[in-house]
Amino acid sequence: MGFIGSYLLRAFRQEGHQVTVLARDPGKIPAAAGPNVHFVPGDLRDPNLDLQAMAGCDAVVHNALMWADGYLSMFEADTRATVRMVDHAVRLGVGRMIFTSSVAAFGEYLPRMTERDRSYPIDPYGATKAAGEAYVFAAGSAISVQIVRPGLTFGEGAYPGAPAGGGPLAEIIERARRGEAQTFGATDGAQLMHAADLAQVYIECLRRGENRFLVHAVGPEHVYWTDLARLANPHAPIEVVPSERAAPYVFDTTVLETFMGRRFDYRTRLAEFVASTPSGGPGFA
Repeated sequence: MGFIGSYLLRAFRQEGHQVTVLARDPGKIPAAAGPNVHFVPGDLRDPNLDLQAMAGCDAVVHNALMWADGYLSMFEADTRATVRMVDHAVRLGVGRMIFTSSVAAFGEYLPRMTERDRSYPIDPYGATKAAGEAYVFAAGSAISVQIVRPGLTFGEGAYPGAPAGGGPLAEIIERARRGEAQTFGATDGAQLMHAADLAQVYIECLRRGENRFLVHAVGPEHVYWTDLARLANPHAPIEVVPSERAAPYVFDTTVLETFMGRRFDYRTRLAEFVASTPSGGPGFA
């Protein structure tokens, strides 16, 4: 169980759900154990893995990524595992499936992207996510299916011993704190979302259950890496160079905000994340 998965488990438990977790190492995060959690050891890459634990579940949340190098290896490790999950969910009569995809499924980005825009994957990771989406959507004729496309997600570990997340954020923050010079493109950055907010998207999916529903789970605004570095250290030396694009790519969050009934406060979350060590800087202006 990784970074996002531990946040999902915590959110599901807080909602009072009985949770069965398939994990390669069930004892990895002892603090995640509890009376309403049942761990099942297993690896989705194993073609002989017994998925009967899904029987009797009201919903299955597929959040695993089995990384591999190359197109065929990625297909064998991840796409095939997703198809097996879909097949078992349908055959075992699971009422609902939520699939964790990625904004990387888009591949070739557009100036502004909505959930209705077509995907053109450009690498094995984007391809396996787009393929997974296709199989999940196809299962919508038999069960209720929902697809969540996270972007760059950040946060501390959900439990003691659980991994933190944030991709390049930690390096940018730490280099800024050390006063190291950093160079960024003028539009470098991402639409950030905290893992706790991402988990609430899954909770809402469980509550509402729209079929063949797809949503971008990203923050409402583009966070520039220059602003992140200055958040960590207002005096950090930063060089800004021209980017290929005059404006950043944007993932439209209208569907997310309508679905959730609110916008997520990424600014406060990010300021808290940066300030999680004594050398953290001030909040956004």
